[in-house]
Amino acid sequence: MGVFSWAQSSLQKIRHDHPKTAGAIEKLAGRHQFKDPAESLRRRLEILDEQINETNRNLLAAQSVKVRSYLGNTQGLWAGLQRRRHFSAAEDSAQWHWQHLQELLKTRSKVQDELDRLTGQLWPKRLRRWLALFVIAMFLIAGIGVFLMGLMAAIYMLPFWGSALLIFWLIKTNRIGQSWRK
Repeated sequence: MGVFSWAQSSLQKIRHDHPKTAGAIEKLAGRHQFKDPAESLRRRLEILDEQINETNRNLLAAQSVKVRSYLGNTQGLWAGLQRRRHFSAAEDSAQWHWQHLQELLKTRSKVQDELDRLTGQLWPKRLRRWLALFVIAMFLIAGIGVFLMGLMAAIYMLPFWGSALLIFWLIKTNRIGQSWRK
């Protein structure tokens, strides 16, 4: 902030002493300000990340108050009313923070898309995201397929396992074992 105030006071001094030079400096500063929109988008992303982190902390605090008020000791009518009031306020606060967090995340996504579009990274990132989703879907489908094949194999093997267990039980209870010994 000190450099900014120094630059501002220097510009005011130049404005007073040399108006044409001050106009040229302001024109150059204005051009420089819009020269790198990617940097302004990066700064906006940093600000949004800070807001998202703060909202996450506040949401966690609201949830902890909600849990503490729910699990609190309720002895008497007055304590029960207080608990309900605190629980309701904490629930409202948590709901508001959740909605605010969703809005911030949507805004961050839009700003990130703008930055990616500006830097030429939009389509490579989209393709990577689609490829990752495709790979996850393939692993999920393969896992479900292996599970279903195992289930079908287990159902198919039930008669064999059942007959093996029946023979084992008969031998163990000496029903078949005694007839073999005679």
